Amino acid sequence: MKLIYIIINLFILKLSFSQQINYEKIKETVNDINSPYYYENIISDFLNKPLDLQQDHIKSYYLYYGKLYSSYYTKNFEFSKKYLKFMKLIASKKYNKALILGEEFLKNDPINLTIILNLIICYNEEKNENVGRLTILKNQAEFLMKAIADYGDGRNKETAFKVISTGDEYALLNYIGINIEKYTRNSEIKNNNSVLDIWSKDIKYQKDKRNEVYIEVIYNVAPKIK
Repeated sequence: MKLIYIIINLFILKLSFSQQINYEKIKETVNDINSPYYYENIISDFLNKPLDLQQDHIKSYYLYYGKLYSSYYTKNFEFSKKYLKFMKLIASKKYNKALILGEEFLKNDPINLTIILNLIICYNEEKNENVGRLTILKNQAEFLMKAIADYGDGRNKETAFKVISTGDEYALLNYIGINIEKYTRNSEIKNNNSVLDIWSKDIKYQKDKRNEVYIEVIYNVAPKIK
């Protein structure tokens, strides 16, 4: 199923980004109750006033990548029964039921970019009258996408997009208009904490989009926040 995300496409912009993510600093910062980026505080801002965060790229960085060190992080969540059921409902176009399940999912995992993006689709397809909720989800998705856009462009190994789950990897590919049926994925271990996926376009589709996309999938690299 082709997913269309109706939010500003950050990746068509020419962005100046830092290629290095300091995971030790993230861990220390989001776990420091006196830090302006203490995780529970930025989550509160994300949930209650996402529009106010739009210009704060630093908070998007700590919110998205800081999840790796939070109690909200679950490795391989996309293999959970609840997530698989959610995706099956969307594939079956049972958007109303998917909305209920997806919103329930976010109560325990509010920084789940994959769920947020798919809920945007559900609200649009269902033509739900809850415009306020849809607006919040779009603002949240844009905010999290900023973190990814600031730290990679996916054009080579050195500037690979960096995501924190396989689900976000597929969501990102869809977001930038990549039809994975036209690509072959090759994976290589980058280090003990991540895998680099190289998506290469099949030769007969060479005229479509970019020929290769590099995405680094990062896994839990340190103990969670207590």
